[in-house]
Amino acid sequence: MVWIHGGGFIFGRAEEFIPSRLVTDYDVIVVTIQYRLGIFGFLNPGGDKETNFGLRDQIMAIQWVKDNIRQFGGDGDDITIFGQSAGSLSASLLSLSPLTKGLFTRAIMQSGVANSQNAIGANLEDQFMQVVNNVKCASWVEQLAFLRDRFKDDILDCLRSKRASELLNQPRDFTTENTEKKDFDFGDVFSRGKAIGPSIDGVVIPKNPGALLADKNYLQANGVLDRSYLVGFNNAEGIFSLLTANLFPNRGGQTDYKILSQPEVAVNYAKAIASTRFSQPVTDDVMDLVVYEYTYPRGDDGKTDIMNVLSVFNDVYYLAPTVQLARAITTISPSTPVFLYLFDHYPEVIDPSSPLKGSTHGVEVAYQFDRSPFIGPLFNVYAKVDTPTDRPLYNIVCNTWTQFAKTGRPSSQEYSSWPSFNPQDEFYMAISTNPQVKQRVFAKKADLWTKILPKRAGLSFRSRGIKLY
Repeated sequence: MVWIHGGGFIFGRAEEFIPSRLVTDYDVIVVTIQYRLGIFGFLNPGGDKETNFGLRDQIMAIQWVKDNIRQFGGDGDDITIFGQSAGSLSASLLSLSPLTKGLFTRAIMQSGVANSQNAIGANLEDQFMQVVNNVKCASWVEQLAFLRDRFKDDILDCLRSKRASELLNQPRDFTTENTEKKDFDFGDVFSRGKAIGPSIDGVVIPKNPGALLADKNYLQANGVLDRSYLVGFNNAEGIFSLLTANLFPNRGGQTDYKILSQPEVAVNYAKAIASTRFSQPVTDDVMDLVVYEYTYPRGDDGKTDIMNVLSVFNDVYYLAPTVQLARAITTISPSTPVFLYLFDHYPEVIDPSSPLKGSTHGVEVAYQFDRSPFIGPLFNVYAKVDTPTDRPLYNIVCNTWTQFAKTGRPSSQEYSSWPSFNPQDEFYMAISTNPQVKQRVFAKKADLWTKILPKRAGLSFRSRGIKLY
């Protein structure tokens, strides 16, 4: 099992994830890998210049495992890659890449798939020139767009001459985040249009992931349909957005997340998240549907339900694209095993009066890896994870993941069977201390984002070309 860490493609490291219990108790070999991040991993000069070095690092690491793991008692022909967040996006992108044909047999994607709008970076040329200008690697002539390609090699030579520390000091994500201004605007915080990350380079990622998922010939020719997949997300991913926006005073935030109970703030949040899903601006009537779904009903005091508001983050970034991916693969190839899950655990909250509940982005990692200086404090801002009362969940998660890695089918003694996903029944496993097989995860919300809104908007979504089944 090869673990790819998350961190938005700008931070994180392998040593934060210690798999000792996973290895000793469940009889698997776990390899945690490093890869280049930020501008070192994903800055794109454009043209025919190489990029996606972070993904290339991951491919090289998996290739090393394939070539050498037998010396450690493993089987190089039976590799499962798994990751969470950006690591999940990576696992999904690698699953679609022609460079990984025959490299691994299974993939586990925990909160992030290739056809999500946050899988591919945007405004690549602007990012590149921002770095170039910041480190003074382009004259005014070289900055002219129509002359830029002529001087591209000179610009790259200049960048290579800079100290690594100077490049590290450049902005990590190119967003316009500003949580200190008087009028708090979620549009600033969640401006994903400037986020650095993987890009469509014609080599590692040949085309838009959505278009690749819709191309049966491509999927067959590159071994995508020959693998098994375990994909899913958590029931309260949106709480993580409060951490992203620095809205926890006990973590140094200047603004309290409870401002989301104010209708005007809730509407701002819902629109900001929803707008990242569309490829271009939409009409007011479309956005009114979003506002109605996520900011109504309101209480007698006129306030909104914070968890309902936060669910738009869950639905836009995880629910809709994950269901789309599962539908796409199983519609094209019903024999390809795809298993869908919802991590449906409700950990004990620190403040019983808090409206926050459920498992946010990354909580499931606490039930896979040892508690560490990274994993331990990560979620105790609102909940207690891996406590004695929910300790059985650790066994369920680890059994499920490792049995999938060994056999291609997830299983654990806590449930009898887990049927694979198909477009008719859409089976999924709700993973908790009492796991249950269910159908059509968040069906109403899934239909809203994969059927109703696309039809009303008359636009292509940022799932980048995938057919909406």
